[in-house]
Amino acid sequence: MIDTAEFIRRITEFITAQPDDISKKELKKAIGDIYDELTKPVKKTKKSEKSSDSDGEEKKKRAPTKYNAFIKEQMAILKQTETPETKMNAKEKMLHISKLWQETKEAKSDEQSEVDVEKPKGKTPRGAAKKGK
Repeated sequence: MIDTAEFIRRITEFITAQPDDISKKELKKAIGDIYDELTKPVKKTKKSEKSSDSDGEEKKKRAPTKYNAFIKEQMAILKQTETPETKMNAKEKMLHISKLWQETKEAKSDEQSEVDVEKPKGKTPRGAAKKGK
């Protein structure tokens, strides 16, 4: 519900603040703006709600992931090497970069699996540690 007295006070204040006669169009717009201000509650943005904790202290942003850094780096490379013939829209760029990310991820996992062949994976069986006793 709107506070009628406040609404009238703000309209009167607007009209008296005008140096010249105001047009019907300007008055309609001003009344609409005042009405919107009084009826729409002030909302915190999601960003401001998340950035502070219960004590009102600002939270630190977490560090970018390897994926975030890779995306940023590859976007910069694409922008530098882009020509009118090779121009891609945002979706195409992201698809291209995600394929590159998968390739680098697979290459790293292949390297890791070669190293893991030497080391057994997982925990040793329960009885294996006691057999020597």
